[in-house]
Amino acid sequence: VKHSAATPWHETLGGRFFLSFCYLYLTVAPCACFFMLYTPEAEALELTWADAFYFGTVVATTIGFGDIVPQTSGGRLFLTCYMLVASVCLAKILETIVTTVSDTIGDRIVGEIFESTTWVHKADVHKTGFITESDFILFKLQQLQLVDADVLNRLVQRFEYLDSANREGYLTIGDEIPSKEMVEEMEKEAKRNGERIMQVWRRRRQHLAGRAAASEISSHNSTTIVEEKGDGRGVYIDA
Repeated sequence: VKHSAATPWHETLGGRFFLSFCYLYLTVAPCACFFMLYTPEAEALELTWADAFYFGTVVATTIGFGDIVPQTSGGRLFLTCYMLVASVCLAKILETIVTTVSDTIGDRIVGEIFESTTWVHKADVHKTGFITESDFILFKLQQLQLVDADVLNRLVQRFEYLDSANREGYLTIGDEIPSKEMVEEMEKEAKRNGERIMQVWRRRRQHLAGRAAASEISSHNSTTIVEEKGDGRGVYIDA
């Protein structure tokens, strides 16, 4: 029995939120450090480290309360560049958070679809009272929106067309569909004639269909009456 490897902590919901929080304050830290260590600005604003981190958070999140503003030309120049970089970093952090929440919800929905059998009866399109493995898989793929319903209907119609001759519910290799050996022969023929392999197969199918029709007519014509009973009924055999 195979056991899936445990999810790394940084890919879990809590791990992603923790890393997003860390990235946010790594983004804020340069701003806070500048306004605490750049002497002209530090002397003009007289901020504490708490004030500096608060100001960095306000700037990085583009809130801009306006209660703290740079007082020197150097501070304004730094803040102009910092806001551009911080905006990009914040967008990436928000993307990580939204993706994490979306993936978590999506995984839960997918899990429920896998487990649910509530609507699986709709897979019984032919009203036979039972559902095959392929019916179940195709229906679940449609529920998961991994395949379009119109595409499935076209494939069903194509299968029914290929199976229209005998209505057995399956396709015979070498008859309705070519065998591996036939494909290899057709590839060579297509290459010689400069054709597509589907053109060669279409021509061969027409030839096979013609032979089958001729054989059926010949078989029908060879049936003879060998005895007629008193009540007018005949006994037929194949000659």
